[in-house]
Amino acid sequence: MRTKMYGATVAAEDASFAVREGSFTGILGSNGAGKTTTLTMITVLNRPTSGKIAVLGEQAW
Repeated sequence: MRTKMYGATVAAEDASFAVREGSFTGILGSNGAGKTTTLTMITVLNRPTSGKIAVLGEQAW
């Protein structure tokens, strides 16, 4: 995953991570760090401005 912008405001920049099968993962950060934006892009509720998102090896968008 890469970047989501709202106008000139960067909501999530160069975000990238992998989750192993059978594991639990949490996303931690301060207010405004882009946690919700990242999750909405993974769940295909919010299209990234640039980059690609893959879930189980398949492109989400």
